Amino acid sequence: MKRFLSILLCSAILAAAIPGMYYAEGNQSSYDELSQLKEIDYQLNGGHYVSGYNAPDKYPAEQLPDKNDIVNQGYEFGGWYDNKELTGSPVTEISEENYTGVVVLYAKWIERYYYIDIPESVDADKTNLTVSGHAGGLYEKDKVSVSVYSKNEWNLLNGDVKLGYELYNEENKLSLTNNSVITELTATGSDKTRKYMTRLQEIPKYAGIYTDNLTFDISFETTKYNIKYETNGGTLYTDDDEQGRAAELDNSVYEAGTKLSGLPVPGKAGSTFLGWCYDADCTDYVASTDRLLSDVVLYASWVDGQELKTVSIDTYARSYDVDANDFTITVTDKSGRLTKEEVKNKVSVKNVSDSSENTSIDITAGSVLDDGAYTFIIKCNGTWQEGCGYRLELSDDRLYFTGYDQTIREYDFTVYKPDVTNVNLRDDIKYIKSGSLSNLYVNGEKADRISVTVMTVGQDGTISQEAVKTTGSFTYSDSKLNAGDKIAVYDGDVVPQLDGSVISDDDVSFFEITSAKENEYSYRGMAAEEILFVPDVLPVNVADDKDNDPDNDSITITKNKMSYGSDSLGAGLGLDEDTTVDTGDYLALYATGNDDIQYAVITNVSTNNADYVITYKNVTWDEVQAAMDVYQTDNVSGESILQNQDISGIEQSVEQQAVDSGFAQSVVDEVAQAVVRTNSYQELQEYLSDTMDANISIVPQDITYLPDKAQGNVALYSSKKPEVKLDHVRADLSTDLKHFENVSGLRLALDIGVEISFSNMKVIVSATFEQEVKININVSGKAIWKVWGIFPYIDDYRVAVSLDLYDYTGIDFNVNVRTAEEDDDDESSSKLDEVINGIAEELKNMMEIGTTYISDKSDLSTRLEDMKDSDDDSEISVAKSLAERYSDMLDDEADWVELYSKSLTESHVRVIGIIDIEFKVEFVVSANVNISMGMTYWYKNAKRYVYSIMVFDRKVTSDSIDLSEEQYEFSVYAIGTIGIRAGIRLSVAVGLISTKLASVGFTAEVGGYAQVWGYLYYQLKYAASQGRTASSMGAI
Repeated sequence: MKRFLSILLCSAILAAAIPGMYYAEGNQSSYDELSQLKEIDYQLNGGHYVSGYNAPDKYPAEQLPDKNDIVNQGYEFGGWYDNKELTGSPVTEISEENYTGVVVLYAKWIERYYYIDIPESVDADKTNLTVSGHAGGLYEKDKVSVSVYSKNEWNLLNGDVKLGYELYNEENKLSLTNNSVITELTATGSDKTRKYMTRLQEIPKYAGIYTDNLTFDISFETTKYNIKYETNGGTLYTDDDEQGRAAELDNSVYEAGTKLSGLPVPGKAGSTFLGWCYDADCTDYVASTDRLLSDVVLYASWVDGQELKTVSIDTYARSYDVDANDFTITVTDKSGRLTKEEVKNKVSVKNVSDSSENTSIDITAGSVLDDGAYTFIIKCNGTWQEGCGYRLELSDDRLYFTGYDQTIREYDFTVYKPDVTNVNLRDDIKYIKSGSLSNLYVNGEKADRISVTVMTVGQDGTISQEAVKTTGSFTYSDSKLNAGDKIAVYDGDVVPQLDGSVISDDDVSFFEITSAKENEYSYRGMAAEEILFVPDVLPVNVADDKDNDPDNDSITITKNKMSYGSDSLGAGLGLDEDTTVDTGDYLALYATGNDDIQYAVITNVSTNNADYVITYKNVTWDEVQAAMDVYQTDNVSGESILQNQDISGIEQSVEQQAVDSGFAQSVVDEVAQAVVRTNSYQELQEYLSDTMDANISIVPQDITYLPDKAQGNVALYSSKKPEVKLDHVRADLSTDLKHFENVSGLRLALDIGVEISFSNMKVIVSATFEQEVKININVSGKAIWKVWGIFPYIDDYRVAVSLDLYDYTGIDFNVNVRTAEEDDDDESSSKLDEVINGIAEELKNMMEIGTTYISDKSDLSTRLEDMKDSDDDSEISVAKSLAERYSDMLDDEADWVELYSKSLTESHVRVIGIIDIEFKVEFVVSANVNISMGMTYWYKNAKRYVYSIMVFDRKVTSDSIDLSEEQYEFSVYAIGTIGIRAGIRLSVAVGLISTKLASVGFTAEVGGYAQVWGYLYYQLKYAASQGRTASSMGAI
């Protein structure tokens, strides 16, 4: 009897990463433009040659640089291509037969990946267990390991019998044990195959089929690198630890390839941080696009000249609605040593509205300044794209934008474009009111309304849901629908259209009828390209025109000449058997043997038996390119934002938050302390005592003021204090903007009043917090064109949706005096008025300009004089007392406290019918106050948030730029620490059709931020075109 033994090994095939393509700006070989003869220009796209290698720069060249000659850490070399799009076949050699002139080659890079191949089953009688793997783009310490788990026992298929065996590798003479590593992939060993045979460990006692299940574990260890920070006198902190303490940071560890865009920011007294550098002299700045490719030491770059230890707002240069053809930016090289080429390498520019554009710039020499500095003029190599926003950054501190503060590193600008609305929805869509549908189901679930999302985009840009996967059914009886009908279901009484405005608050969903039975219908969601009218470009050979009249703006052509199938022409242009000839499509009229094309837009289509009769109007190629253009900006009115909002309720909520947070009471406390420091208050005490022949003691109401602990036994205030109480907390929400002219928006003012009573007189000190916001929505859309042969076609449709947020935040103090009751004694009343008005004037000065912060007549000064007579030999002075007080005060750390925040609205806006934007507006005021006296503060800016959507390709990116010159002023009369952060908290979500399931988005606090430490009067003013100015008195 023949004995048959079989082994079944169970496993899995795992591909750990899908290779992605990496595109980046690279280095370019230079060549003499006058001798464009058989030369090779390499675009390395982020790679570099290995040390000692020189690439051939002339052709014919049979051997081009390969993966052994050019490297880019984290990527695998994917070959050379002769086009920027990296399409077609790789170029392996260059011959004179195939190329002429200068040949430009572009390097293709494939993102780090690996795969492991393990067979599903193995017949041990016939073959070995083979495990193979391949990796590309691994970093130097990356390692892929494959381990096997098994008891090394076969089990008889039809019985409870076990049989020991082992897996043996003949090449290495090794037997595997449980949890053995059977193969590894590394940067130097990226392609491996291991074969294992089975060997019995005992003699089988029973014949039959034996099986065993093996479990394979695939692990990946990534390379990590260290960053050491040299702060050059600054201090760098981590986030607070579990005990709330800040710990100093001197190094970080990140995975290889991490972008250096979120590095920590150090602080340094008297200096402003400009960025991190790779060298101690800070000639080579870290760019946000740089990757971590090794252990590195980073050096902090600082600029001196700040009088105090301050933290202030990042600032930018900007221009709005510049000319696409003529706009230039001038930069100054203060060293006077950089060449045009060096300047170009230290300037980066990005189109934040259209990520597909690779913007190229030219640099020309400007003038020589008296101090030896040189200026250079930056212009676009071509024209700036109309309707787009750009960001231009400088990476070398020797360069600055001429006419602006030298610390500014970024220039933002937008390019003017007139309003245009060429985009349209398909004209075969039928519109139905949502209220006419009943018995509605969505994806098998009963629903009250339809909301079909064209696509749902996650924050990482991946697509998690698409409309075509949404199905359902409904009952509809108002009219007859047929399978294949495209319908739009809308809320309200007005049919949504794109006439006049492409920005609206319409709520509409699109789908296609898939089946119809009487009044019962099934549907599916529609993709964006099925909703928008996307014009075709239809090639027509003029020889096929049967009317024999080339000048009648019409052709008569056999229908089969306008029918398309699976031939190369149809496939190349995206035309197929379903393509129809429609009004709005374009004709590409050509003659055989001639590459010239006359474009024409179809104005009418009719049939005559087997012929089409097509009338048209000749257009230019520029007009064809603009077929789906849209550009429009609308103001989101304050009335629409507050629609259906309880304004009174919002105001009451803000008022309550100001009280609950303790902020209102803090204002009362600070004003009370300020009053007793005035000269006039001392005079008031004397006047009331002398005039009224009474020793009047004025005490606070419901407020207790204690001497500061830093003074020890020194009483900070006299026993005679005014009566101080909270007069009012009043919020006012309106649409009337005071700081942005001729436009609607939102304004929220929070007024906190403090009443100070002196006998029959009252002083009201009001602290007013103003916030204003104006929101514009801008939409810019255009078709993305490509060319097959000589004929163009639409490959995608890009829509850039921008929210322009204009923000004003102001804080001010006002002092008013009023009489509680009339006094018949005119002389006494006049004197009392004079004293009270003196207090009011001093208060206002202290609050706004910080004058005379301790009176010579105050009790504090008197007690200090008393201390001079004590046995304390140390120097006694007002400044020293303040210093001691400040030193002790620093032991009490103050945190940022949100004084109030109020969500005002959640609004939806629809753009070109298919893109839905949701935004939330929330006013926020936060403060860090530790014994402060007074301040004035205002901040004004405008910022644009841009979402660029590739509609057909299902990709979304986001960015932001500044629109207007940033301005702020911050004045503070302080003992201790005071900071203010106030502005708008804006949350944005963008999705196609609906944001209920969408979206790509962010939340940002927009507004001013300033903070000072010390006992001082300090004033900081800033305008981007004028720089910072600061003045102070006191010390830190």
